[in-house]
Amino acid sequence: MTRPVRTVHPAATVERAAHTMATHDVTALPVVDATGTLVGMVSECDVLQHQLPATPTAPSRPATVAEIMSPFPITARPATDIAVVADTMLEGDVRSMPVVDRGTVVGIVSRRDVLRTLL
Repeated sequence: MTRPVRTVHPAATVERAAHTMATHDVTALPVVDATGTLVGMVSECDVLQHQLPATPTAPSRPATVAEIMSPFPITARPATDIAVVADTMLEGDVRSMPVVDRGTVVGIVSRRDVLRTLL
């Protein structure tokens, strides 16, 4: 599990989320509301899918994280066995899972973290 967790708010711009991911070398960010409650996940894939216009005449692109995030993220608890986390990631085709304790994001597990435990 990686800590501290970089997060983003739903009202943040897509550009802000992309900048945070690039600056901190992460592939996804938990989206939290004003109380710190997890409300979604936004990934590099989400940003790329919505920021690259399909055609020059494509309609305007989404402006906020809320418009592109996945609203029902797959999560883990701090005590979840790493094998269960790995299986869940593969089954859900997710690359990162927020670790949530009592509604608060306390960490994040990436596929890279899982690989490190195997070494």
